[in-house]
Amino acid sequence: MMKKCVVVIGEGFFAKETKSFLEKKKIEVFQVNSISELNNDLSSFNAVLSCSDEKNIKEDIFIQQFAVEYKKPFLRCTIDMEKILIGPWVIPEENVGCVSCCEQRFVVAHPQKEILRRKSEEFLEIKNENNLKMDSVTGLFFATIIHNQLELYFQGQKKDMLINAVYVGNQENSHGERHSFLQNPLCATCDLLPEDSPELATINFKEIYKSEERTYRLDNPLLNLEKLRNLYVDYRTGLITHIYRNQIKTRWMPFVVSEMPLFEGDVIEYGSGRTYNFYDSEKSSILEALERYVGMHPRRTKTVIHGSYKQLKDKAFDPKRLTLHDKSQYEEPGYGYIPYSDDLEYNWCWVYSWKEKAPVLLPETMIYYRLLNDNSKPRNRFVYETSNGCALGNSIEEAIFYGLLEVIERDAFLVSWYTKRPLTRINLEDVEDKNLLIITELIEAEGYDIHIFDTTMETGIPSVWVMMINPKENAPVKTYSAAGAHPNPEKAILGALVEVTTSFAIYEEVFLKDREKAAEMVSDSGKVQVMDDHVLLYSHPETLERFSFLFTEESKTKNIRECYKSWYEEEPSMNFTKEVKHLLNVVSDTFGDILIVNQTSSELEKSNLKAVKVFVEGMLTMSFGHQYRRINLKRIQQGENFFRQAVTIQTMDDVNSDPHPFP
Repeated sequence: MMKKCVVVIGEGFFAKETKSFLEKKKIEVFQVNSISELNNDLSSFNAVLSCSDEKNIKEDIFIQQFAVEYKKPFLRCTIDMEKILIGPWVIPEENVGCVSCCEQRFVVAHPQKEILRRKSEEFLEIKNENNLKMDSVTGLFFATIIHNQLELYFQGQKKDMLINAVYVGNQENSHGERHSFLQNPLCATCDLLPEDSPELATINFKEIYKSEERTYRLDNPLLNLEKLRNLYVDYRTGLITHIYRNQIKTRWMPFVVSEMPLFEGDVIEYGSGRTYNFYDSEKSSILEALERYVGMHPRRTKTVIHGSYKQLKDKAFDPKRLTLHDKSQYEEPGYGYIPYSDDLEYNWCWVYSWKEKAPVLLPETMIYYRLLNDNSKPRNRFVYETSNGCALGNSIEEAIFYGLLEVIERDAFLVSWYTKRPLTRINLEDVEDKNLLIITELIEAEGYDIHIFDTTMETGIPSVWVMMINPKENAPVKTYSAAGAHPNPEKAILGALVEVTTSFAIYEEVFLKDREKAAEMVSDSGKVQVMDDHVLLYSHPETLERFSFLFTEESKTKNIRECYKSWYEEEPSMNFTKEVKHLLNVVSDTFGDILIVNQTSSELEKSNLKAVKVFVEGMLTMSFGHQYRRINLKRIQQGENFFRQAVTIQTMDDVNSDPHPFP
């Protein structure tokens, strides 16, 4: 049996109460006020406890590192104002979250981050006798919890130990809760991230088979809602702190939102879930939040390369090949980036080139769209980037596939917009998924018009544009557009349809008061500065005429089965990897190189998820704010030649100059 001998490091009431109780439970306890009293010798002890009446994160981390250095498990116990914090356990040589990870999760999740940050800093430690409200009964209660944790450790019952978890108790009523957290890959104390390298960027494809021919999501038993909630959702320490059903504002589809506070400032990122039921909508909202989490900042590797394209061009991908902003845009209102030149220095990350079958360097600011501050080296962001091409999957192959689908969807939409391409309208009468008919009929019954257009282009992947119109003269939102792409055209339509139906109702409540601002945008495209401005602009009734190219005599209507014959008449391959590689080859042969960034963090690995961002040379990418448009004339001409068999757009003056209506 393991010897029961622990050292309690700390002074004050809490430490004395804990020592006294543990000794009554036949545990040998050695109490010291500071580490220096131990003479760098922990050989006699099974575990190390920090136990103090005043929360001091720096001191707790110092004791934690001391314990880990001597391969002893560490448990943090402290009083934090009215709260008692017990945990986390830090077990040497095990990949678990530490005190610093826990504190960072606390700070991010807290609704008043700045107050909590200041309280956690050493120069603002609160040393006040009023901090201690604990009496002997309360002390006994929390000492019991500490004792239980030690017994779990002595008995090897790690499942119930506060590993990657913290117990938060209340001094006044002795109530408390366990809060789980995930190790923070950016934690400086854990220092787990490897340096970015060509080896880590290499994508090794595996042969993967579908469960059914027409199913493009692989099985993952870890993706049930209960497990996702347990891993990622906690109001004190979770990546996601709040989930709610948006039932009032969305009349036609179950709509669930996951709130994810970000590491810097008081910004909250949202994951949206829109499906046929609330269970799947909630799951989808969590997954979308996770996708955005890893797409904003590198959490898989440490970025270590800094320089200019001119300095690194022997191993770097030329960023100009991905279509940057035209120099004429630099002087436009709201343009906030540094002008690009081959001499500009910035960070670079290793990514995988599909054509070269080898790693190449790509600017970090093109890969991650909301980088954390770095005072050591300037970011020098020179191009607007979004989550365009970001996707999650149950394998790296699946993530790449869905990242490609998003790039295809948005390219098809933008080409249609910039060329004013007449599109075929899709009739859903013979659709297989009758829920699509039910949704459209519900919307039309309330007086709205729904139009579904085919935007499929060179890749052959079914792509659609769904547009909703309120025909009323003074409609608060006149139009709303969304797009989708998927091998199954009904999935493509569903993806766009659920976004249109859920968003339309929300913006109807929001935009009526902004009609004057929308009117200004109608006459001045330069006032379209951010994403919501695109939606606001096309909420104005006067912009309806800008869609007239969709409703001409040239416009045709086809049944969905006629429009996408191959999907309904041919059986897809069971070999998923083969299908992914085929699509990669079709896209690269048509447009140019494909760059794949593995963005999978340790948090995603817990659910066997993978994350990527995909870039396609030569395809149009989505951006928001008219000043940040990224227009590739060659691609627009290529697209026009595909559907018209002729090119009428010769210069940028021939391109549709109105801001796009994509949300």
